[in-house]
Amino acid sequence: MGSFIKWTGGKNKLASYISSKFPSYIDYYFEPFLGAGSVFFELVKKRTIMNAFLSDSNKFLINTFLVVQTNPTRLIFELEKMSREYNSVVDKKSYFESVRSNFNHLISTISASDLSVGNVELASIFIFLNKTCFNGLYRVNKKGVFNSPFGKYSNPPILDSDLIMRCHYDLQNVYIQHRNYVDAIEKCLKCNDAYPTSKICVYLDPPYYPSNKTSFVSYTSNQFSVSDHEELSNYFHLMKKNNCFVLMTNSYADEIFELYKEDNLEKVVANRSAGGGASSRKKVADLIIT
Repeated sequence: MGSFIKWTGGKNKLASYISSKFPSYIDYYFEPFLGAGSVFFELVKKRTIMNAFLSDSNKFLINTFLVVQTNPTRLIFELEKMSREYNSVVDKKSYFESVRSNFNHLISTISASDLSVGNVELASIFIFLNKTCFNGLYRVNKKGVFNSPFGKYSNPPILDSDLIMRCHYDLQNVYIQHRNYVDAIEKCLKCNDAYPTSKICVYLDPPYYPSNKTSFVSYTSNQFSVSDHEELSNYFHLMKKNNCFVLMTNSYADEIFELYKEDNLEKVVANRSAGGGASSRKKVADLIIT
């Protein structure tokens, strides 16, 4: 069934295959680049996970996960209202742009403490924009302003209450935090020091190494750079040295081959949407690194 949102670079189509590579029993699971969380949602169906730590640098994404975890009924109510309004208006693009403007106002004024407990209004708008913007693309400019264009879909699936409730149950007793990948990996390493005999597993799905100048990495106002990929490689091998099970997905690029030349590399091919419709889907090669 996948996640309650879609995400650029999301692993919905590969989630089942990726999850099959993990051990059947996991004491501590870390996912520092959460995105839509498709691999986690697939894992909880097939594996025993005692403790899960999900995080992302996008605080508004994390806010939405917190609301799904703690307040799904209110979230569904708000999305039902937005869905009715959207479907009743003739000029859907203007409605979308109005909601997008409201979202940017909210994210410029909302407090960190409000986000830490989950803001339902912001989460409902986040999901609405995710379902109605172009290709589900979360894009911001250098000032952090969300600027993804209207998606022009005839009947976007704004609300799937059954899916939200299923994700709600899967997220119970899960730690969800807004933090950067370095902080999340440091927490993993501390956990490994404290519980050296435990099975600790990590899934890394960073913004892919840029294959060209137009490759998209702007999920937040701070782009994921080449030096970030080099730093992440160092952490990958440090966790590997400390006997953590680490799996990464990344682009099929020469630079990634060089960074992980001593690891297990597997090429996988999946359909990926390069635009707004089925006609723009193309097969793209990814790397699974373990």
